[in-house]
Amino acid sequence: MSVAVFNKDVSGRRVEAMEPLHFHVSDSSSPTGYSHFHIPQGTAGSLTGNIAIYYADANREAAESLALDAARLRASLEHPERFAALRNAINYIGAAHKLKGEEFVAATIQLDVVWDSVPRDGAKRGKFLAYLPWLRLVTAK
Repeated sequence: MSVAVFNKDVSGRRVEAMEPLHFHVSDSSSPTGYSHFHIPQGTAGSLTGNIAIYYADANREAAESLALDAARLRASLEHPERFAALRNAINYIGAAHKLKGEEFVAATIQLDVVWDSVPRDGAKRGKFLAYLPWLRLVTAK
């Protein structure tokens, strides 16, 4: 189960991928019905302010509170070393369950990012949700 929120205070903030990211999106023009996008480590992008919270095992209220608090989100994005256990984990959810407190709550949050290097041809491409621990803040807005 998930819930969507919008945080206008983080919209436009610049982030970069802390590890290579892979996305599959629906694409009716592709023979497979999907397109694959690879976001290399270090690729920059901008947050849209759209946030998804996957709280099946997390405290929903704590996750919403973090997602709507720009200062706390910024602190999480400024210190990606707090999420080193998740870096390139084969099982993200399994690794996230080993985290405690605010780090675990942050691991349930996905931020919508418009990536600089991904083609933009409509709403389906160019922006993808990325788990907060996969990102690092580049510059403050």
